[in-house]
Amino acid sequence: MGAEDPAERYRESKPRSDRAVGSTETTTTAELEFSAFFREQFPLSVRTIFLIVHDWEGAQDLAQYAFIECFSRWNHGTLKSA
Repeated sequence: MGAEDPAERYRESKPRSDRAVGSTETTTTAELEFSAFFREQFPLSVRTIFLIVHDWEGAQDLAQYAFIECFSRWNHGTLKSA
């Protein structure tokens, strides 16, 4: 059995919602844009970080931290190009 790329499972996973069931909150355009960006870039980011740290779980953790920081700045327009 060959080694499985743990980042592969993120490619076809559906985004989870952290909102409570029955919540009246709506998803903003920025959240939708970031969600698409995350689904596209996260697997590549994990693989790239793995090449540096040589640990899949560590690479996933570091990528998650990076995307959390990215999301916190996403809505401010500091990461998006004009």
